[in-house]
Amino acid sequence: MMGTSVQPPHSARDPLRLTGLYRSAMATYRARFARVVGIAIAVFLVPALLSTGVDQWAENHGRHLPGVATVLIIAGVIGAGMSVFSATFYAGVLDEAVGEYQH
Repeated sequence: MMGTSVQPPHSARDPLRLTGLYRSAMATYRARFARVVGIAIAVFLVPALLSTGVDQWAENHGRHLPGVATVLIIAGVIGAGMSVFSATFYAGVLDEAVGEYQH
């Protein structure tokens, strides 16, 4: 859809209905697809890969090395923090994209 302009399907004066809300969300998604998906991949894939890597490392090497519990606790805290930050950041990006598109 390069070069086409997709207009929001409603105005602020229209009554709020589920079908209109769905159409508006889908129009925004189509108009900003690359941004929505690209940010989602960057924001959610990195913590998932790190978490998987730490889990695999702990499974393969954790029983044989001293101090592994400390490393796993630190990695768990960092992973949890990244998870919370990722969800909050992504919600903000979506809010900004929708606001930019709707106004």
